[in-house]
Amino acid sequence: MREKVEGTRISRIDTQRCLYLANAKKQLASVFFCCYAECVEREQKRPGRPTREQAAEIADLVLDNARAVFCEQGFTGASMDEIAAASGVTKHTIYRRYPSKLALVDAVVERDLAQLTATIAGAVGDADPVTALRETAWRYFSFSVEPENASFTSFLFAEAAYSAEMRQNLSRWNQLYLAPMIAHVEAAQRIGRIASGSSQRLCLLLADLIGSAGRLLRIGQEDIFAGKSAEAFFEERWEIFLHAARTGLR
Repeated sequence: MREKVEGTRISRIDTQRCLYLANAKKQLASVFFCCYAECVEREQKRPGRPTREQAAEIADLVLDNARAVFCEQGFTGASMDEIAAASGVTKHTIYRRYPSKLALVDAVVERDLAQLTATIAGAVGDADPVTALRETAWRYFSFSVEPENASFTSFLFAEAAYSAEMRQNLSRWNQLYLAPMIAHVEAAQRIGRIASGSSQRLCLLLADLIGSAGRLLRIGQEDIFAGKSAEAFFEERWEIFLHAARTGLR
């Protein structure tokens, strides 16, 4: 302890306390500097906007997980939190792309149809209309009997029983589903390979014939091909359709 004279006033300065406060301020400044440096480092390491390829991968991952959760939990039971957690993204990321669960279902279906249509287009090439129609029907048949696709279709039809909006979407999706086959039927009609008539009705007949395997699979039928190979099962129904298409529907 020492004294300091300031005119006629004497003040006492506690040297030990001053040293303690000075050291504390120094430590506090050091802490602030370290925090600032850490924040700067985190900001520098923060990733920027994802590339187009990364965004596409994220979208595919979200749609894959959404499809699985919808099949397992149903529309009402499906949680955006669960889909986000399975995809390793935030719920905000999903809502930024898909504003509702119905929009998410729509995106899953649209992606499936786009992939299937691209596969069909690559397989058909410049084939004549009847060959192109058969190849298209076979691709749709193969797609419909894959277990995960049959499960998702079951989910869609189950939800459509309670949702008018889902029924409207199913009708629209069905038109997209039939569009390539309708185009091939009309092309075959123009060259006389298929009888004239409603191309829509003919394609509905074909879809019903080849879709029976998928329906059996959806209700748990074990031997969906009735002891036949998938190719033989399809060929039998294709011949039934072809006979009706050549003779015309009444």
